[in-house]
Amino acid sequence: MLSGPYGPSRGPVADPLTDVRYLDVGLGPGTPFELPIPNGYTAFLYPFEGEIQVGGTPVRSDELAVLGEGDRIAVESESGARLLLVAGRPIGEPIVQHGPFVMNTREEIERAFADYRDGSLARYAPERVESPTELFR
Repeated sequence: MLSGPYGPSRGPVADPLTDVRYLDVGLGPGTPFELPIPNGYTAFLYPFEGEIQVGGTPVRSDELAVLGEGDRIAVESESGARLLLVAGRPIGEPIVQHGPFVMNTREEIERAFADYRDGSLARYAPERVESPTELFR
């Protein structure tokens, strides 16, 4: 568990604005998993090992299941699986995605592509970086 509550425990990352729950869930064969989720939260599941069933619908490894309204998440797996579960309070901002960039407006996406093309997206050109920590000075 990275963020949010699970039983009596709480993950080390806290975000009071979105109240994110971010769990790495391992399921044994035939073992169900349930987690209460506050109404109005947005949630998705991403199985990266095995196949899961959500409400009787199969979700294969490397597929993303965006969940609808409800007050709990219930997942099963016949053969066992591992998945990421992410849920949180939506922030209500517009989202525009194109390629690897996610911004709030089309203009911001165009600016990100222009910055990428002219080399100003990163602080240093990749060939000049001696170590990853140099990027954050």
